[in-house]
Amino acid sequence: MMAQDDIGLVQGKSASDIEMRVAISLTKFKWDFTFQAGIMGGRQLRGGQVIDFIVETAPLPTPLYVYGEYWHGNKQEERDKLMISLMASAYHGTFAQPEIVWGEQLATQEMSDETILKIFGRN
Repeated sequence: MMAQDDIGLVQGKSASDIEMRVAISLTKFKWDFTFQAGIMGGRQLRGGQVIDFIVETAPLPTPLYVYGEYWHGNKQEERDKLMISLMASAYHGTFAQPEIVWGEQLATQEMSDETILKIFGRN
């Protein structure tokens, strides 16, 4: 059963409205990506995490975190920073510097397109 925020599937996995917009934007601008990529054990191990998107940029793939204000607001902010820091440290030389986009940047498909263009451009 999908949560109320979930509106569809990306690569066979449930996606929220803002994740769906990002997937559409990445596809529109011809970026290859992996959706909901588990690292450090993903959801199976304590301390593991799931990166919303890994975008196939050169020379290194770029982790892209999609933060909705509800799930990643003030209470979660410090934990999110720590998890990104841990990922960047553990995977130094494997991934480019992570990017974060917020729900307010993705409120419409046009806004999502603009945000993704600013970060990645066209492939």
